[in-house]
Amino acid sequence: NSLLESAPPMLLTFIGGAGGPAASRLGLAILGETTAANKLVDLKDQEGMSENAKAINAIGNGILEIAFEGLNTQTAGKIFSEIIKKEGKESAKDIIQKGLTGTYEQLMTKYPLAFGTISEGGSEWMTQVTQNIIDKYTGEAPDRNIFEGGADAFVAGYAMGAGIGAPSAIPYRDWE
Repeated sequence: NSLLESAPPMLLTFIGGAGGPAASRLGLAILGETTAANKLVDLKDQEGMSENAKAINAIGNGILEIAFEGLNTQTAGKIFSEIIKKEGKESAKDIIQKGLTGTYEQLMTKYPLAFGTISEGGSEWMTQVTQNIIDKYTGEAPDRNIFEGGADAFVAGYAMGAGIGAPSAIPYRDWE
């Protein structure tokens, strides 16, 4: 799918991530549901596919979208939860803020744009390739090369990562 088609659900996920775990899960759920619904609409007139294959294809694409987009969010949430359990809420807040700020500043100082661009590009590439696998083996596109559109997906993700990461890289830029 195109960058314009992906932008609204990606924005919801991004905004959801800022609202904490529940909001992030809601954003991911909306992203997965939107992906599945759009895929089902795309498959509506697909000849040679049973209704079950269409449903499996659409649901699989939605699940993959959630899995790859949510991987970092869920991992971070789990780490934060463990710190809170071990250290208590106030201590955990300080540990997380100092740890994130220090690590983030180091990464942004050394690699201002690479930090977000590569991970977002990789996530989009993995999503595209795995969705192609589902499309190929459920009968939507039996002749599809599983890497079709992978490079485009990586570039689109890279660009989104740059767009998201660029404003936060500016304070660390050596302008001299």
